[in-house]
Amino acid sequence: MDNIYIFSDGELRKKNNTIEFISKNNKKILPINNVQDIKVFSNVSFNNKFLALLTKYKIALHVFSYYKNYMGSYIPDDLNYEGKTLLNQVNNYQIYEKRLYLAKMIIFSAINNMKNNLKLYKINYDENKIKKIIIKLNEVESTDQIMIVEAEFRRFYYSNFDNIINNKNFKFEKRSKRPPQNEINSVISFGNSVFYSECVRIINKVRLFNCIGYLHSNERNNSLSLDISEIFKPIIIDRLVFDLFKNNEFNKKDFQKMKNGIYLSTSGKKKFIKSYDEKLKETFILNNNNKHISYRELIENELYSLKNYINKQEPNYIPFMERM
Repeated sequence: MDNIYIFSDGELRKKNNTIEFISKNNKKILPINNVQDIKVFSNVSFNNKFLALLTKYKIALHVFSYYKNYMGSYIPDDLNYEGKTLLNQVNNYQIYEKRLYLAKMIIFSAINNMKNNLKLYKINYDENKIKKIIIKLNEVESTDQIMIVEAEFRRFYYSNFDNIINNKNFKFEKRSKRPPQNEINSVISFGNSVFYSECVRIINKVRLFNCIGYLHSNERNNSLSLDISEIFKPIIIDRLVFDLFKNNEFNKKDFQKMKNGIYLSTSGKKKFIKSYDEKLKETFILNNNNKHISYRELIENELYSLKNYINKQEPNYIPFMERM
């Protein structure tokens, strides 16, 4: 299944049972077969007939702001949440011990996958430092404390980014988000935002409720997608960022300064999206069982695993932890 990305201003509309995109100087028919997502990064209008077409073909529409932050999605599936799953999802949040268990497992997985990035890119690090952080994580008794422990590990992890990337033209220095203060941070933020929308679509496909997360605050509508993304951002988004900069795929023209921050230009976004799509389709052998699986399928499997645990079909929830 493919994604369609819209970077130009214009109009999306239904034409002869397919999609037509009309921009200032062009009209283009977008094949509707084998499409699962449309991601819009520009000012685009559409009407009810267009949304009805998306519903018919079960195509999700994701919208991003001027500064490329994820804003929201139109999910065409009938959201008939399974009553049992919804009640169990709420139950696992309200019983604090259960919520704490799930939050800890998500961060254990995230730390493991970040640590493997340091191994993969041959960064020397103090194993005892990581062990001490893991011990702290075992001992904490609240999700707020989990976030503090995670932040401690991330500071250590981020301190190695410039050594991994090793690009004289671009420096990471430290993580900055709102707004990103340099080119590397802008690509990380853009990639994370696009990846959140991927998780939103799959969460709805699996019939979980995105408003109920276990690590992030449920004051946000997409808290479960934020939770799940913690597991996979290190092995998908971070590695894309590392490789794109290490291989000098970006130049200064791929970025622009806006609103006191640095953001990807249209050319930069297109470069990232091309590699991002290829990454999600990439397959690998999972757990030495000779079965090839794509990263997109891996995310879906993860959510089914969480759903099975919530519905008490599995005794434990062990998130994906890459073995190296």
